Amino acid sequence: MIIGIDGHDLEGKRTGVGVYLMNILRAWERSGVLAEHDVVTFHKDEIPDDLPEGVRGVRTHPLFGKSSTAVFTHWLLPRAASNAAVDVLFCPGYITPLFWRGRTVLTLHDIIYEAHPEWFRWNSKADQLLLKRFSRASAMRADVILTPSHFSASEIERYYGVDPYKIVVTPLDADPTFSPERDPAAEKAVRETYSLTGSFFFSIGTIQSRRHIPEAIAAFAHVAWGNPAVQYLIAGGNQTDPHVDIERLVNDMNASLGREAIRYVPFADRQHLSHLYRAAAGLVWLSDYEGFGLPPLEAMASGTPVITSDSSCLPETVGDAALLIRNNTDTEEIATAMRTLLTDKKTVKRLTEGGLKRAAQFSWDKCAEQTLEALRAAAASH
Repeated sequence: MIIGIDGHDLEGKRTGVGVYLMNILRAWERSGVLAEHDVVTFHKDEIPDDLPEGVRGVRTHPLFGKSSTAVFTHWLLPRAASNAAVDVLFCPGYITPLFWRGRTVLTLHDIIYEAHPEWFRWNSKADQLLLKRFSRASAMRADVILTPSHFSASEIERYYGVDPYKIVVTPLDADPTFSPERDPAAEKAVRETYSLTGSFFFSIGTIQSRRHIPEAIAAFAHVAWGNPAVQYLIAGGNQTDPHVDIERLVNDMNASLGREAIRYVPFADRQHLSHLYRAAAGLVWLSDYEGFGLPPLEAMASGTPVITSDSSCLPETVGDAALLIRNNTDTEEIATAMRTLLTDKKTVKRLTEGGLKRAAQFSWDKCAEQTLEALRAAAASH
């Protein structure tokens, strides 16, 4: 079987879709799939130099010398896939090519842009129209749709009306770098980098309105009044809408506390994340809507207790191994959970042990195996 893959998300600085796809390719390398099947990744600007051995990278040639993601996706990719005589095309990032009529497997990581467009950050009205229209059309055309949670599967069925038989739930996994094994020297260096001196809470990820960072800051302030050494590290670009000046909010809160209790950085180096998770007293990760919720899983795999929301897919991800917040706007409920992690050793032990067991239930190898099964089924369909 010749498997073609839209690989443009592997290029440059990798984010969610690129990380997801690379983990699947590496799992296929471990299991021998790359020796059994011809796997071809198609690229827009460059072929990454870290493709697993056995993956054949193909760079398309831009029209008129100009690079365009839309032109690559809808024109260059289907032509390249046709020339390579692929049996099935795997599109891991929401969209399939308009001009491809072969077998297709599509991954929809979530459909927040459909379910809650008011929460989604649109670059333009055209972007809003095109993503919603192309994503819906892609879902209708795809032979199989992959999604990381049962919650997202129900949302896809609800909003797109596709037959549930063609939706396959393939849960994700944390990167292997996230583990409870600590490196004191590296941890000390990372603490110094972020000016962390004692116990601290941690929030990671793009700051969006649905993720309630202002409420978490207010809750932490209640906790900090009675705990003069505790800190809170927040890492993520600010995409709140309507805009909330997070930096100013942090500065004002620190001024009222009389110390640099809250540290805010727009970006945390990925190489630092495993050490930050392991050193933290707890991850605070609130959200009204997610497709899977990878940071809570990364924290649990690191042996770190988690405070997260009792909404969307998050209970499905964390099981009973986290403190669940019922109301993301209730600062006292959030503060109570924070105090619990600072003072209740029995609960911390339960969450730490339970989180490690829960995280062990997820596997990139299994995700990759389910993905391959879906590709085989699509290739064999009529």
